[in-house]
Amino acid sequence: MNIQQKTREIVQLVQATPDYAKAKSLKAQILRDPRLTRMVKTFQDEQSKLYNRNLPPQQLDAEMKKLVDNFERNSSNTIIGNYASAMQKVQEKVYQINMSILESIDKDLSI
Repeated sequence: MNIQQKTREIVQLVQATPDYAKAKSLKAQILRDPRLTRMVKTFQDEQSKLYNRNLPPQQLDAEMKKLVDNFERNSSNTIIGNYASAMQKVQEKVYQINMSILESIDKDLSI
């Protein structure tokens, strides 16, 4: 079994979800507008900083929800709000997958 191959398979499964397709379509629309592109890039930078803080899962979820809610509130553009929501759903799916893997490994290795 090749872990990299299985990882690519998981990525492909995530990419086949309706939320991923929606986010990708909205991204294309956003990229056609430089102002919207800057707004999203700023949001993504803040999101990355949040992930790098290595918060406990529940705190990360709460902080991420605040960030997304604030971004959606400050964005009067429906495309950006829809993009943020779709991206959050995709990221939640990936997070759930990661947590399932970690929990399985932890359960197997715990004494």
